[in-house]
Amino acid sequence: LIDEATELNSEEEFIKLNDSFRTKGVERKILILFNPDSTRHWVHRRWYIDGKPNPKWHRDHEFIHTTYRDNEQNLDPKKIEEWERTQQEDPEYWSHHIMGEWNEGAQGRIFKGWSFEWSPDPEAQTLYGLDFGFSNDPTSLIEVRKRGHRVWLRELIYETGLTNEDISVKLTQLGIPKTAIIIADSAEPKSIETLRRAGWRNLQGAYKGPDSVRNGINKLKALSVTCHPESANLIDEYNLYSWSKDGQRPEDQHNHAIDALRYAI
Repeated sequence: LIDEATELNSEEEFIKLNDSFRTKGVERKILILFNPDSTRHWVHRRWYIDGKPNPKWHRDHEFIHTTYRDNEQNLDPKKIEEWERTQQEDPEYWSHHIMGEWNEGAQGRIFKGWSFEWSPDPEAQTLYGLDFGFSNDPTSLIEVRKRGHRVWLRELIYETGLTNEDISVKLTQLGIPKTAIIIADSAEPKSIETLRRAGWRNLQGAYKGPDSVRNGINKLKALSVTCHPESANLIDEYNLYSWSKDGQRPEDQHNHAIDALRYAI
């Protein structure tokens, strides 16, 4: 039993604790109790998407959400009335503290409303978005399947320290054909040419017109988006990619997978 699990400082602490249960021949169950916190918290990132259980865990996890309504017969009616008044007086307090909903991951979030039930249309066109990185920023490759106004997304690469030669090897290991359409960051023409000479002849730089970042965001927001539930870094960016405080531009962070996606779109 792990009570107040959101007080564990990191996912690594949970993993070490989980790995310490090794008894053979015993049915192992771990009960994790907590009050939902911010969607930035590792508990949310590990098991939830947009405050709802991540479907990839349903096979061997059970999620139980309770509120005061499950125990009304034992509570003071005046206290219940006091709580319920906050639904109108302070909706945020009602949602988070009374009904146990997750706090939104970031103020001014850019993307919302994605689906995470992976069932791509077999007739969808497949292409790939590639954002280059190296030391501090990861190289990100996103598979994009598109048909009409629907897109299906899957994270394939999200890793620092990759040279162009490493990227070429990984593309091959992923089974991506040399004829695949790959749209990369046009700010790195040397990298693009290196990969083209390695055989990725349909790899090309993204066209960047005026205000290309905002236009790419608007195009993506106009689509119905489904993301593979195991695309962990893309989902993190979906939760955290935000407008600046003045709302005039997107913050230049939590956007490596998003940039790759935007190039493809």
